[in-house]
Amino acid sequence: TIGIFNLQYGDAIGSTVTMRTFRKCQMISNFPVINDNRILGLLRKYRVELVQFQNQVNMLPGDNADNYNLKIAELEKKLIEENLEKMKMADEKSRIVSKMQEMKLRF
Repeated sequence: TIGIFNLQYGDAIGSTVTMRTFRKCQMISNFPVINDNRILGLLRKYRVELVQFQNQVNMLPGDNADNYNLKIAELEKKLIEENLEKMKMADEKSRIVSKMQEMKLRF
């Protein structure tokens, strides 16, 4: 990364701000990143494994993997039920809105 900073003769405030910005920019570190598909795939795989290991570490002493998987299944079921409830509410809302529009047209 290249930065170009200009100081203006006779502008003490502007020069001070420029020098402060220059000092802050000296602390910036850039690292090249290669966006290769294999590397991105490996990074995703390692992130998933990291999350799984963190979840295993955070389990209570009496828990095991089966109990953990059971908890995940229960939470997924709850999430599906909540989504169904939201869909039902949205359908009911659209029916009520259509009825209200019909009533407005009649009266």
